[in-house]
Amino acid sequence: MYLRFVVAIFAALSGLPTLSDESETGGSEEAFLYVLGVAQDAGYPQAGCYQPHCMEGWKDPQLRRGATSIALVDPEVKAKYLFEATPNLPAQLYALELQVPSQQYSLEGVFLSHAHIGHYGGLIFFGHEAMSSKNIPVYAMPRMHRLFKEQWTLESTG
Repeated sequence: MYLRFVVAIFAALSGLPTLSDESETGGSEEAFLYVLGVAQDAGYPQAGCYQPHCMEGWKDPQLRRGATSIALVDPEVKAKYLFEATPNLPAQLYALELQVPSQQYSLEGVFLSHAHIGHYGGLIFFGHEAMSSKNIPVYAMPRMHRLFKEQWTLESTG
């Protein structure tokens, strides 16, 4: 059932407009995608890479890219959803905040596509030691959901 739900969401998204860092929402009431990251799980340049193809990114911060992630924003109901919780989550949430402030749009959930660390590693930032978020739904495949329940306690302690 979960897989059909995710497939339905991505199918529904196929015609949505996409905003990048340079564009603005323009007051539209139509749902849209906001691109938060475009690089492989570890971002660009990757940690420990000092080869010529990575050095440009180390020398010029403008060339750095966060791990792949998008946000679905629905202005009609003032909700936003993340697809992937990357290790770049703090910067990605800030970029999203500039477009759709938390005072106006609530974060209604995080969808995780699979269990590579670049897709779920950012969940740590929702924890007590960082954002201290509570009750943000995390949608994942059953096996990954079991891992969370067995290895990490996602329930709030207070």
